[in-house]
Amino acid sequence: TRTNLMWEVKRNPQRDKENPGSADETFTWYSGNANINGGAIGEWNSQQAKCVGYIEGQPASYCNADAFAQRVNTKKLCGYSDWRLPTRAELESLIDYGRSAPAINTAFFPFVRSELYWTQSPYVEDTKSAWAINFRLGASMWQVRNNPQRVILVRTQKEH
Repeated sequence: TRTNLMWEVKRNPQRDKENPGSADETFTWYSGNANINGGAIGEWNSQQAKCVGYIEGQPASYCNADAFAQRVNTKKLCGYSDWRLPTRAELESLIDYGRSAPAINTAFFPFVRSELYWTQSPYVEDTKSAWAINFRLGASMWQVRNNPQRVILVRTQKEH
């Protein structure tokens, strides 16, 4: 309530063809939004199948962070269609420095892995990279955008 952010909570790692959001899914970093991508769109991931519903030749099904957010918004998770990748600062706000492996409150995020999760923030020194949060260590680090990583979506709640 302090941040006005609502977070996606991953489901049990069982894959479900009808509902994206399994804790096991991984995605490359991609954004067609010029206000976010820093001049480089990233990797579509049109050749790999590491997420629910991947269909070769159908870009809406590709295993990239942008396509995943679009699928979640089409399904209207919790009744909302404005889910997005968090900024680096937003995702860093979930780090629990009193924990490790995973460095996150597992009461609220029970299926978060001790792995890397993409942010929407590009790494400005290398257009082929973007920032990710390592929930094993509780640290942010840049990663090459075509490396498949996990994703937690967020939305900004409107003030009442």
